[in-house]
Amino acid sequence: MNGIKVIFFDMGNTLLHFHHGKSDDDKDEQGLTYLTKYLNRLNSNITIDEVKNGFFKRWMHGIEDRSRTFKEYPIDVFLNGFLAKYNVELNLNEFI
Repeated sequence: MNGIKVIFFDMGNTLLHFHHGKSDDDKDEQGLTYLTKYLNRLNSNITIDEVKNGFFKRWMHGIEDRSRTFKEYPIDVFLNGFLAKYNVELNLNEFI
């Protein structure tokens, strides 16, 4: 690591291009829209309401203790669990 002066970490996905909006709720909604559009290429039956309620809200509830435990949860496993009912499974490259 000789010569490296700075390492950037993307905490909270603040560096991703879709993070536009006045509030975190606006940003979350935009992210859910993009995610749903992507997932629709794999299965057109996936709706934004399902992504929001069947995945996102459950995910946010599941990570509430993250600030206390400092545990990073495997979102790929969680999202693939949601997608199983649509016969969709994302690989690591698709998550990235």
